[in-house]
Amino acid sequence: MQRDFLGRELAVDDFVIFMRQGYRELKLAKVKAFTKTGKPRVCWQTKWGERELLQDGSQVVKVEGPDLTAFLLLRKE
Repeated sequence: MQRDFLGRELAVDDFVIFMRQGYRELKLAKVKAFTKTGKPRVCWQTKWGERELLQDGSQVVKVEGPDLTAFLLLRKE
């Protein structure tokens, strides 16, 4: 089982925060699947549709409950 940056187990449908490639911006994504080697495939919504990215577990942080709510309320779009 893959673990996030803080050592917590990741599962399909977990919400995670990651640094968007090519930008210094945090994005909220959902774990869509895992590769055979255990890397999480995350997806997120943009105004152009759904995007997908293969990440290493150490490059994402799982968020849930109050942390997820706070991120949703504080993000700037």
